[in-house]
Amino acid sequence: MQPLTEKEGTAALTLARRALESALRGERPTLPPLSEHFDEKRGVFVTIKKGGELRGCIGLPYPVMPLRDAIVEAAISAGTGDPRFPPVTTSELPKIQFEVTILSVPQPLLGGPIQRPEMVKVGTHGLIVKGWGSSGLLLPQVPLEYKWDSQQFLSHTCLKAGLQADCWKHVDVDVLTCAGQIFTELRDFATRRAATVSGCREGCFEGALPDAPLPSRSLVTVPCQMQGNRICIEARRVTLIERHGRLSKTSQHSRSSHRAAHAEG
Repeated sequence: MQPLTEKEGTAALTLARRALESALRGERPTLPPLSEHFDEKRGVFVTIKKGGELRGCIGLPYPVMPLRDAIVEAAISAGTGDPRFPPVTTSELPKIQFEVTILSVPQPLLGGPIQRPEMVKVGTHGLIVKGWGSSGLLLPQVPLEYKWDSQQFLSHTCLKAGLQADCWKHVDVDVLTCAGQIFTELRDFATRRAATVSGCREGCFEGALPDAPLPSRSLVTVPCQMQGNRICIEARRVTLIERHGRLSKTSQHSRSSHRAAHAEG
């Protein structure tokens, strides 16, 4: 299967957000334009964070339904069905950040138990541990966030499955790997709405930023009523730049199972 493009990743993020927003408000979601890749069956996880902290993460490790449906199911489940957290409320929607991880089909990790640590590629592999009537999954971004080596990654995946930390050393415990393509909202909607209201601080801004989340390293420009200036939104920063590019003012906005399974994001 081909990886998604950056534009398709942005559509995936928009779909995840709209799915949860509509579910919380009892409405039917309005789907963004989706390519034919969203008709393919793929595994996917949706991670929700608030203030940089995990707020929910649920997904489908295996490709059991079209990607568009899997994203909708995972987003609603992450926001309302993760047993580790209370359901997301409508008042939280402007403050949360979505991350969508598109998974490859899980494959058995090559080698025997002793070779497993050297076969795991931290930063590339997500891990699934299955054995003794239990299973657990950790996404590829998790060991990078916690600075784990491959052995620690294996051990924490075992713990995620509710098993002993060294269960990966046993031949009757299976370890599978999957790759993940990760798309993240670089700024929360609180920033976008704050910019819409306050603009350049002089009350000159009357436009609206686009609904779609920004893909990685993207820049959005919108008109400003002050002649020769524009508003630039990148990550969580709202910057007023003069016509010749000289910085005149900056304001920093604060960050206000083959079926569904939960995992740390």
